[in-house]
Amino acid sequence: MFARPVPAAYAPGFQRCYSLTTYVLAQLDAAAQFNQASRPDLAGKERQEADFLDRFLPPLLPQADIDRILKEIVTEQISLIQTDPRKAIGKVFKAFYSRVDKASVDPDLVKRRAEAILAA
Repeated sequence: MFARPVPAAYAPGFQRCYSLTTYVLAQLDAAAQFNQASRPDLAGKERQEADFLDRFLPPLLPQADIDRILKEIVTEQISLIQTDPRKAIGKVFKAFYSRVDKASVDPDLVKRRAEAILAA
């Protein structure tokens, strides 16, 4: 899913974006900043572009599926997690992303759910 960066000379707006997902997130962030700066016209333009591009992205994995996969991983690696709890989250992330494509999940949601499952 991740594309190569487009050279700045060809597409200035894409110079720091490595995927369509990050570009859409950057546009939504820009829209929020334009709203804070009392520029609803520019915010609307950014939101429209983000909505248009969002139609081409695959749907994100639902929270229920993320929880199911994380619980399976924790169950499989319970002995490793109990021996070194400081490294548990890293091991869980490594196992999770070996099963799931990073582009198909919200990384913040995965982190929150993993922390909640490990705390339980």
